[in-house]
Amino acid sequence: MQCSWWTCSDLALDEGTVCTFSGAWVTKSMPFFIQIKIHRLMETQKMSVMERLSAPTPNFFKTIRNLGIVLGAIGGTLITVPVALPAWLLAAAKVLVVAGSVAAGVSQTAVKGDK
Repeated sequence: MQCSWWTCSDLALDEGTVCTFSGAWVTKSMPFFIQIKIHRLMETQKMSVMERLSAPTPNFFKTIRNLGIVLGAIGGTLITVPVALPAWLLAAAKVLVVAGSVAAGVSQTAVKGDK
């Protein structure tokens, strides 16, 4: 069963109702404020990737992004050093590069919510 935004804003009529406004599952047992939060989150998620990348990023995710960049730089430096390094250290450096780049990329797409 589907419902509109107005009926989703009230408590869900049937268990397992899908809201057409957000596509989220809304149930009778969900408190009203959680349903509203789901709608607001789903509305925020309708942004394109380029809009997300250019939108303001929260301070927490800026810190995560910067730490990811530092980890990636350390890993890249260890990989390209002209001295023979143990295999376990090179493997750890590769993991640092991947983890740092993923952390930086994902945290950059976080956006500040409207209040």
